[in-house]
Amino acid sequence: MNSRRCEMSKEELLERLKEVIIKGDDAAAAEIAKQLREMGFEALEVVNRAIKPAMDYVGDKYEKLEIFLPELVLAGDAASAVLDIILPKEGKGRFSKATVVIG
Repeated sequence: MNSRRCEMSKEELLERLKEVIIKGDDAAAAEIAKQLREMGFEALEVVNRAIKPAMDYVGDKYEKLEIFLPELVLAGDAASAVLDIILPKEGKGRFSKATVVIG
């Protein structure tokens, strides 16, 4: 199976990532995220092409009562596992909290 992973194209990896997020498999999602990071994918591209479509799909299924809260939470956990890997670690300290007053 390891040789199969090497043979997978970027498109196949993104599609597989969508599938495992929908299934809520955080371990498989993290493994694919590592592969995508090693291939040079930008975090925003992974979010736009895999995470967002997967979460949109799960959200639609939840709204139609075709899946339930546990499946929604598992998908969110899988997406979070991917973000933990693809987001740059050095960027975490650059954001600061602020208060915004409107009105």
